[in-house]
Amino acid sequence: MSARRGTDQFGPAERRREPHAGHRSVPARDRVTQRDQSLLLALARTRYLSTRLIALLLFHGSRRLANRCARRLRDLGLIRRWVTTQNSDYICGLTVAGRRVLETAEDDLPATIQCPRELDAQFAHELVINSVRVRLSLAVERSGGELCWWRSNRELRAAGRQVTIPDALFAIEWPDGAEQVYALEVEHRTRALQSFLKKAARYAAAAYRPGGIYGERNLVVLVVGADPIWLDRYRAASARLARPITIGFTTLADIERAGPTAAVWQTPAGNSLYLRDLGTCTSGRYTSASENPDSSSTSAGDAAHNSDGIHMP
Repeated sequence: MSARRGTDQFGPAERRREPHAGHRSVPARDRVTQRDQSLLLALARTRYLSTRLIALLLFHGSRRLANRCARRLRDLGLIRRWVTTQNSDYICGLTVAGRRVLETAEDDLPATIQCPRELDAQFAHELVINSVRVRLSLAVERSGGELCWWRSNRELRAAGRQVTIPDALFAIEWPDGAEQVYALEVEHRTRALQSFLKKAARYAAAAYRPGGIYGERNLVVLVVGADPIWLDRYRAASARLARPITIGFTTLADIERAGPTAAVWQTPAGNSLYLRDLGTCTSGRYTSASENPDSSSTSAGDAAHNSDGIHMP
């Protein structure tokens, strides 16, 4: 990962680890391909990935090929796989042996790599964050831009406690060379309007503080929710904040349908914008997607990106 300055929605879920075959005598690192290594690195950066996300990232969207690769890495003892009663996808995580393989082959590793032994209470929330991250990485790269850096909630907490800690902080360099920093907030199962408004007000106030939020002041806040009704309540309420805030709202379903760079982001005023255009909304005038026909949208269904070294910071 590029360095820079330094109750889930499924309800109670049965979580069980998939049984695996015995390890072979040949050292695992001697049988790891470049694509295998890319998968291990992605897990080091994200902690949990579903088979579907692995397929989007590395296998042209083919879950069959993703499952085959993950099964082989599991048999080598390099990853774990879990299944839940409410999710048809396998969920993968790195093992200590997998981390050792990466440490001998990779230089650009996260400062802290977690190797979960079981699925914790936050796994579904993290999967939503990672779903946004994977799709964003693919869509931005196809548009000719770059996802420059990404700092997860865990990394931000390790850097120091602040009043507001986003689910992720990241920067995109767009094809025209403009760079914008974004704060991601996933409202996975939260249904608390006042709590959300307090958080939004803290983001608005951060723009007037010298240090901003982790050194960033001109943030665009992205809110991704599961429940469109509650998301619309948050959006309408944010329009009444005393201080203006540059913020966009969308559902995970819309991101999966059309892609995160498409015109799926609703402003507090109710206009739909492309992700690239949200950063131009600081003056209070929002240009709707219909007024900007030249902006390019990228469908998540077009995830035909198959690279052994996909750039996902």
